[in-house]
Amino acid sequence: MSKILIVDDEVKACNLLKRILDADENKYNVMVSYSGEDALEKVKSFEPTLILLDIKMPGIDGMEVLRQVRKFDKNVGIIMLTAIIDKDVADEAFRMGADDYISKPVQVSFLESRIFIDIMSKKIIRKKMRSNKSKKETGDDYFG
Repeated sequence: MSKILIVDDEVKACNLLKRILDADENKYNVMVSYSGEDALEKVKSFEPTLILLDIKMPGIDGMEVLRQVRKFDKNVGIIMLTAIIDKDVADEAFRMGADDYISKPVQVSFLESRIFIDIMSKKIIRKKMRSNKSKKETGDDYFG
């Protein structure tokens, strides 16, 4: 089961999104965080597969959360989910390691598809990395 951490200071938005993602009980384990500070703690303890991350929050904002998470976890999926519609901010988020940048409001079906794509692509990458590591260790990938 994939783990999703929703990070947004808007409590109602977090809870609504959690209810939507929790609708299929066997698909996701969802946790919410209402601040950047709390999110950084939860990333380490919850070890999410994917983070849905708002940008504009009091205290530590989403861009700083992104920066700090990428220092210790290069593999977790991070989708910026924000009301900020600014190409420069989106470009900076991608440079810092965000996988996607989605503007609010967002259609639920679109968001669900982006979540699915991100999680599946990360699974494929991890599987490929394990396969390559195994080939190097056994010598199956070398000739001569």
